[in-house]
Amino acid sequence: MPGISDLFLSSSLSKELYDQCKNNPIVDYHSHLSPQRIYENKIFSNITELWLRDDHYKWRALRLFGQDELTFRKKGNDFELFKTWCEIFPSLIFNPLYDWTKLELKQYFDTEVEPNSKNAKAIWEQLNGTIANKKLSPRSILIQSGVEVLCTSDDPTDSLEYHLKLRDEGGFETRILPTFRLDKLFYKENFNELKSWLKLLEAVTNRNISKLNDLKDCLIERHQFFHDCGCRISDHGLEKISYIQCSDTDAEKLLASILNEKQLTQNEKDQWNTFVLVFLIGLNHSKKWTTLLHLGAIRNNNRVAYQRFGLDNGTDSVGDFTHAKGINKLLDHLENKDTLHKLVLFNLNPADNYLFSSIMGNFYGKGIINKVQHGPAWWFLDTREGITDHFNSYSNLGIYENFIGMVTDSRSFTSFVRHDYYRRTLAGLMALKVEKNEIITDQSNLHRFLKKVTYSNALEIFKE
Repeated sequence: MPGISDLFLSSSLSKELYDQCKNNPIVDYHSHLSPQRIYENKIFSNITELWLRDDHYKWRALRLFGQDELTFRKKGNDFELFKTWCEIFPSLIFNPLYDWTKLELKQYFDTEVEPNSKNAKAIWEQLNGTIANKKLSPRSILIQSGVEVLCTSDDPTDSLEYHLKLRDEGGFETRILPTFRLDKLFYKENFNELKSWLKLLEAVTNRNISKLNDLKDCLIERHQFFHDCGCRISDHGLEKISYIQCSDTDAEKLLASILNEKQLTQNEKDQWNTFVLVFLIGLNHSKKWTTLLHLGAIRNNNRVAYQRFGLDNGTDSVGDFTHAKGINKLLDHLENKDTLHKLVLFNLNPADNYLFSSIMGNFYGKGIINKVQHGPAWWFLDTREGITDHFNSYSNLGIYENFIGMVTDSRSFTSFVRHDYYRRTLAGLMALKVEKNEIITDQSNLHRFLKKVTYSNALEIFKE
């Protein structure tokens, strides 16, 4: 019977192609891992701390089995939580979590045991023993995973204390870089959240923000600080882009309304968000940064969960927004102003794959390969089917060889197996096309292709 090492690899060609890319270094340009934990590098106390405490994908599965949120939020019940995970694991068959879990167990613990209610105690002891014997810590896992570059998600008001400590310490072979994650400047629900964030920006820059130029100066200062700390990516998450041109005069009035706690109309919100995007992407262009735009999520849908646990509580879903006009108008405006550098568009609704792939060909620049990218299958789409659908739209409407590869988008240190999952999916997909005579090419061409999309293309983001 095939083992987990054969996942998605059903032919000799698929295994040969996978062998060509499985050991390529990982360039993970979008994650939510903690730089503090990487710096402190404490050995994980047990498998629950390593495996379950920070993995929101696993949390979602636990919720679907009726587990109380407090079960995996409270401390001191580590074995009980692990046992619960073991109990539900057999029922995860056909869900990607089933494959990811087995890949994680194989890669980090060299075991193909399948958790269940009967063996939970034995596996608990086995995995905890491995953690102790191998001294598994954030840095050891990064090295074992072959991570060459890792980007964290950092608010512009962050001191980047632990990034600076890692840089000053030196000697660690994985490059840990910050990302300029400016979501809180966008107007979403109400002015209170935005105004509170502006207070943080005032504090970290020691400036008073009463006029638009004050805000611009603060953002320019923080952008430069992040650049000096190695940042080369700006990241923004929005439901959609509703482009409404916004002059500095308009933005000045809108900022005054925000500071005076006056609610904005929907049209004014869209104007403000357009201004923020145009200004920030212009800053990125000046430093030759890459901009990531994550679009299409409806967040915090469960009001009870939001009131109990706040933002990012796991009650988010795929949205059904209209994107085409807003994105194209924004990019056209930036191109006309010559302030568009490299930009990556992430869609969350699979129905938007061909839409996002088609936008790539609209905007281009001399000497820049794929100035606009269709980003990897993300969040609810980082499944075998999601990756395949993305491959089909990207390769049909663009040049997939230019694709910049997979990301983890995770808070879990064992989530790097998603790069392996992607490589397996791609190798199996490519082999099937060759075997069915849907593509006729030299094998050396396939090898070159795989190296670019699983490694070297993403590395180009960070070359000076």
